[in-house]
Amino acid sequence: MPELQIMCPKIRSIHENVEKQLVVGTRSSDIILFEEGGKNPRVLMRGHFSHELSGLVTHPKLLEMVTCGEDCLLSKWDIETKKQKF
Repeated sequence: MPELQIMCPKIRSIHENVEKQLVVGTRSSDIILFEEGGKNPRVLMRGHFSHELSGLVTHPKLLEMVTCGEDCLLSKWDIETKKQKF
């Protein structure tokens, strides 16, 4: 199984969709998709771990933004794909 690098892998919610995939929400605001049989999990979205978002700035020309939160994380996001870049 690949390393998913989840800050807090405790499950907060779980849902099985019609394709027999599990969609799992974690305590650290990550959303993970597990294919049928638990194979090839992948992170669909990451979020800030806890508390509040305390800063957000957008790039003046690129479709990017940077956020920071009370969890002491700095994250760069692609606005178009809604994916975290780092």
